[in-house]
Amino acid sequence: MAGSWAMVDLEEYLDRYRDQQVVIIAPLGQAPDPTHTCGICGFVINDVGGCPRCELITEATKIG
Repeated sequence: MAGSWAMVDLEEYLDRYRDQQVVIIAPLGQAPDPTHTCGICGFVINDVGGCPRCELITEATKIG
């Protein structure tokens, strides 16, 4: 949903919390893409899933 806008009417929601402190959290910019580290070899990858480095090593060491 990058680059899009959404108008939301908060009046009904906020009426339920009248006379209470309310915190509204909204993103102010583009969040960086998360990275993950392989728990076996330490390779930094962008997607959760199998580590390409470990997969290559596994393929290279398979016996016939």
